[in-house]
Amino acid sequence: MRKPNFFVVGHTRSATSSLLDQLKQHPDVFIIHTGTGYTPAFFGYYSPLIKSEEEYLQLYSDAKNEKCVGEKNTDNVMCEESAPKIKKYYPDAKIIINLRNPIDVMYSKHSQTVLLTMESLTDFKEALEAGPERERKNKENPGTYDENLLYRKMVRYPEQIKRYFDLFGKDKVHIRILDDVIKDEVLAFKKACEFLEIDSNFKPVIEHKNSSRRYRVRYLQSLAKKLEGTKTRKILSQIPGIQKSYNFVNLPQMKRKPLESDFRKKLCKEFKSEIKELSGMLGRDLSFWLNN
Repeated sequence: MRKPNFFVVGHTRSATSSLLDQLKQHPDVFIIHTGTGYTPAFFGYYSPLIKSEEEYLQLYSDAKNEKCVGEKNTDNVMCEESAPKIKKYYPDAKIIINLRNPIDVMYSKHSQTVLLTMESLTDFKEALEAGPERERKNKENPGTYDENLLYRKMVRYPEQIKRYFDLFGKDKVHIRILDDVIKDEVLAFKKACEFLEIDSNFKPVIEHKNSSRRYRVRYLQSLAKKLEGTKTRKILSQIPGIQKSYNFVNLPQMKRKPLESDFRKKLCKEFKSEIKELSGMLGRDLSFWLNN
């Protein structure tokens, strides 16, 4: 049975789905996607569904002679228990982390949770302000709020990156800054391949995944989410083009409205010290995140 030797652990809303798609195309890679709505996870917030390593390794039963075998799950960079657990089972694993301006991550994640009908507060400011109380209630009663609704907590980059640096060593952690990926996706993928020590000359078909969308009718979207995992959903999924048709009717792509200037400036001020700390950890000046 093959064992994973690399993990794409994050970050959410930072082009990890696009990276997953590119790695799937590489002949030297076998990668799965675990987490909510996908293959059950062994690590992360929603891992109780798989209780043993033996059961987890069954997820890799189709792997053959690929040099790199691994998984993508963005919960793993946010969940405090994931890094130690990955280290325990696969101490020599390589780690890939995508990072994006934390303010944009929060704003994008809020749009996604609203789209998925997880978030009842459709105003981003209100949802962000609710964060401290949500975190407090989760500490008192774990699971009161889905971790994906704790927007400020999810982008505490310095402590998240430090966990992986401390456990695996900096040489085993590859950081991809989204701004670099956008500037040159081919080069960014080449560097990821070099890190994984696979053929870096392979050029995948590059498609952008998980683009922003909005629902036209909330009831239809709620119904679609309720059908997930049911026999009805499985039957419907066999109809050619049904997802594209549903997206056209109720989930059109959208361009997210820019944050109000004063509010963004306030958030930039709040994140200044963390971004400075992260810059020092990575040896890379990321202060430009505070300029837009």
